[in-house]
Amino acid sequence: MDRRTFLQVSGLATAAITTGAAPLPAQAGKPTKSVAAKTSPFIHPGILQTHAQMQRMKQMIQSEQDPVASAWKRLLELTVSALDFDPRPAAHVFRSANGMSRSGADEFSASGQAAHSHALQWIVTGDPRHAEKTIQILDAWSGTLWDFGGNDAKLLAGWTGGYFCEAAEILRATYPQWKQESRTQFRHMLTRVLIPLLSPYFPEANGNWDGAIMFTTLAMAIYLDDLSLFNRTVQHFLYGPTNSGILKYVWSSGQCEESCRDQGHVQLGLGYFSYAALIAWSQGIDLFGAGDNRLALGFEYTSKYMLGKDVPYFGVISPRARGHFSDFYEAAYQHYRFDKKMEMPYTAQAVEKVRSEKKMLSAVWLFRGGDSTGNLAPAPKPASQAAYAGAQNKDPQAQPSWRRVEPGESLQEVIDSMTAGGTIVLAPGIHTLNASLRLRNHLTIVGYGRQSMIHLAAGGGEYALMQGQPRLESITLRNFLIEGALSTDWPQDPNQPRRDRSIQTAASRGGILLNGDAEEDIRDVVLDHITVRNCVSNGIAISGATKLAISDCDIIDSGGNNAPGHGLNHNLLLNHVADCTISNCRLVFSLGGCGVSVQNSSRVFVAGCNLSRNCGYGAEFLNCSAVSLTGSLLEANNAGAYLVATDGKRSPLMTSDLIERLNGSPDQFACD
Repeated sequence: MDRRTFLQVSGLATAAITTGAAPLPAQAGKPTKSVAAKTSPFIHPGILQTHAQMQRMKQMIQSEQDPVASAWKRLLELTVSALDFDPRPAAHVFRSANGMSRSGADEFSASGQAAHSHALQWIVTGDPRHAEKTIQILDAWSGTLWDFGGNDAKLLAGWTGGYFCEAAEILRATYPQWKQESRTQFRHMLTRVLIPLLSPYFPEANGNWDGAIMFTTLAMAIYLDDLSLFNRTVQHFLYGPTNSGILKYVWSSGQCEESCRDQGHVQLGLGYFSYAALIAWSQGIDLFGAGDNRLALGFEYTSKYMLGKDVPYFGVISPRARGHFSDFYEAAYQHYRFDKKMEMPYTAQAVEKVRSEKKMLSAVWLFRGGDSTGNLAPAPKPASQAAYAGAQNKDPQAQPSWRRVEPGESLQEVIDSMTAGGTIVLAPGIHTLNASLRLRNHLTIVGYGRQSMIHLAAGGGEYALMQGQPRLESITLRNFLIEGALSTDWPQDPNQPRRDRSIQTAASRGGILLNGDAEEDIRDVVLDHITVRNCVSNGIAISGATKLAISDCDIIDSGGNNAPGHGLNHNLLLNHVADCTISNCRLVFSLGGCGVSVQNSSRVFVAGCNLSRNCGYGAEFLNCSAVSLTGSLLEANNAGAYLVATDGKRSPLMTSDLIERLNGSPDQFACD
């Protein structure tokens, strides 16, 4: 940020503060429910299909209308659809990580498919043999199954349990010959085996797990007429921690939690979130609309990337499984296109791609259709706040007087040689530090964006960059990346090392630490388009400073639970600072703290930032005066949107033009 922009932002904010705005309470931005708890009786049948939708399915199949008729033919070709299907139940179902070792797991999945298929065939053909086959499958498993084991136990049950429930729901509503004894036995399988396994959820896993779990817990809740389980699952969909809530899984850009893992798991996650939303919709609860139709944004983003087009991304988006379309688009497309009357151009292409490759079965029970005339609402757009934050790959346009440093060259020696200051250009590559880099006065370091990475070697200290003299002034850091992880290799599953960094005993590693011993020891610091990620300690911590301009920075996945403890490390920590602007920054996913924590400071202005998905608050202001939070997005922060706490001697926070969505945790909205 240049000096003019600094003065404009700080001047506007100061003017707003001095107008005598009404004081805010100590805690502000506390979330409120966006979806009311369900209190009315359940609609039956009402899981994946209502009675009217089943009749529409039957009519389209009998009149050979596509896409339902073609999908129906493919469904009938499956082994599970034959009347001689053998369920082969097991008392103990086991599936290890990624299914490397399993016992009874494939049989359980196949039986879930078979029960659903034969229930549908009963509806379409009226042949009671299919109803009896469904009962045979349900009886076999409900009379045998004791438990699930292995790493993937929850995942397997989440994938499949909902289809068992849908089959039972169809029978209960349409086949009175299903005996009460058999029904009771099936209920016991749900209440004694599946609910204890699934109702705690598994938010620390990748988000597709809880997507699948919510699909099945909602289905079980409806079949069992369990309003409490239904409402708890709805709140988990909205506010679930870590990776499980809808805004945790689909970000404000449309990028998904697993986009940097592979596209197969992204499709799985989006698909099961859409199934959960569809089940809730059948009962009059709109989860599709949560977060301003966030699920639609995720489908459009992923569909666009899957179709070979460029998308903006943070981190390293994965090309694995790109172009390999799964049968997970139908539910979302049908809802947004025909119920919400919304344009979904890329999702529409993905649906046609799946249909043309003859992979689609789900159209049988998910196709809705409807009036295709009239004006459509536009698809949701990505949020504008901090959309282009962080290091950007571009040439710094080096001047002849600038000093270029190549990877492997001692950056510290170059800094120490520049006694009068100057500008250093970080050449593309990994600049490994064996000890914390000590900054000197009147220094500018500029890079080539994500191509220029600074990485502190293991055992080299806690922070990658620190001040090299007691009083530090005129420092500019621009357009490079600081990697806080122990390895610079991008992990195949980014969620695993994130869990490792979250524990209390994780090695202390931070990005930038500028610690003055007195007020204004640090002066005139500019941080511009810097990415700091994967730090166990604070991403950036600055104290005893004045005249700070932090703009367009991406500080993420930092601030863990190691010393000094939970909630005390943050993405960005400012203490005893004055005259500071934080603008257009992305401060998200703090592992144990806040997006930004401002303490004992004055004249700090936060504007146009994305402060989301943090373990603590999006922003907290502790014992501060003349501070403002404006034009920012605060969503899916576990503790709440923002916190203001004062010792009684300081002024309140001035806020304006904030977007607050689904902040808080499910515990705050427990439904009895």
